[in-house]
Amino acid sequence: MAKSNAATVQEYLDGLPADRRAVIATVRDLILRHLPEGYRESMQGGMISYEIPLERYPNTYNRQPLSYMALAAQKNYYALYLLLQRRVYETLAQVDHNKRHGILSSNRCHTD
Repeated sequence: MAKSNAATVQEYLDGLPADRRAVIATVRDLILRHLPEGYRESMQGGMISYEIPLERYPNTYNRQPLSYMALAAQKNYYALYLLLQRRVYETLAQVDHNKRHGILSSNRCHTD
């Protein structure tokens, strides 16, 4: 399937051939069973997107909900995209920096 113009998840699913819809529906059901409370499902970029709404986390770099996962039936494959957000990446980079410089994480002040 090429990029979908569906406005809703149901429109997206309805636009898939039955065999592809069955695969996506199975993965979607699994995701929805484990989706944290307060998170939501929407359509973004032609894919089913799972995001943290602005009401829950308003401090985003682009003033858009914080997407962390997307599900799609692409032309020749199925895709589950796990999105690493910049803030998480920066936190991981800081942890790596601290490990390389022998800095232990705690509430105390540290010097390099």
